Amino acid sequence: MPAGKLGCLDPHPEDTHPRVKLSSHLLANQLPPTPAVVDYASKVPTWPMYMNNAIGDCTAAGIAHAVQAWTAYGKGLVTLPDSAVLRLYEAFGYVPGDPSTDNGAVEQDVLSYVHRHGMSGHKILAYAQVSHKDPDELKTALNLFGSVYLGAQLPQSALLQTDAGQPWTVESGQSIAGGHAFVLQRWDVTTAPMTFVSWGQLQRATIEWWLDYGQEAWVMITPDFFRANGLSGSGVALADLGDEFSVITGRANPFRKPAPKKWYCFGMTDKIMTRLEARKR
Repeated sequence: MPAGKLGCLDPHPEDTHPRVKLSSHLLANQLPPTPAVVDYASKVPTWPMYMNNAIGDCTAAGIAHAVQAWTAYGKGLVTLPDSAVLRLYEAFGYVPGDPSTDNGAVEQDVLSYVHRHGMSGHKILAYAQVSHKDPDELKTALNLFGSVYLGAQLPQSALLQTDAGQPWTVESGQSIAGGHAFVLQRWDVTTAPMTFVSWGQLQRATIEWWLDYGQEAWVMITPDFFRANGLSGSGVALADLGDEFSVITGRANPFRKPAPKKWYCFGMTDKIMTRLEARKR
């Protein structure tokens, strides 16, 4: 299968586009052990190309691939149609049939849009940036959230290695072909331990390759996955993460429970009020 189109634009500067950092909300003493092999790929039988062989919609295709993984390891596999991916890419200016509008997108913008509007009914409640140069945090993030949304500057060698069915490994003297978005779905103990979903197939890579060419990494917190897998007790301070997310985005904290309602009835004795409160509890 030939390598597809590229379309992941460079990340926004943090000073103009602040973001929640996952590392600030990991509770080290409460994190579940990360197994040697973290696999959120094997239950998905096929990964659609999502037109990424013809247009640079990799940022949208990556979200759809994450939906496959979340649902496969949640309540049941959902594979979104091409039309859902196309609608998401059109939100960033693409007009079908007009190559001049096929200009890619920025991952943070895509995440913000999906948070507001969803993708064919699939929602993300919040998203946070992962320290992409920290392999341990990347693996932890995959274990906790079922997918990690990645962006990289692909060298020309990666295109040739994809065509040849080979892992992405570092080769010297390579020029950059362009930016590409994909998702991390498996981490094992081989010499190329990272497995991405890229251009409709599983693509292995070495950690060294990722450290050389990776640009960004994000997790999405979604009911498709975390409610089916009990994320609330997994060592992530979700309420605090939601508070920071709310400050940055101006949107409500999806993890903060509302304060319980209080009963008031003027003229009642303290004894009756105490009984009502006891029944309510």
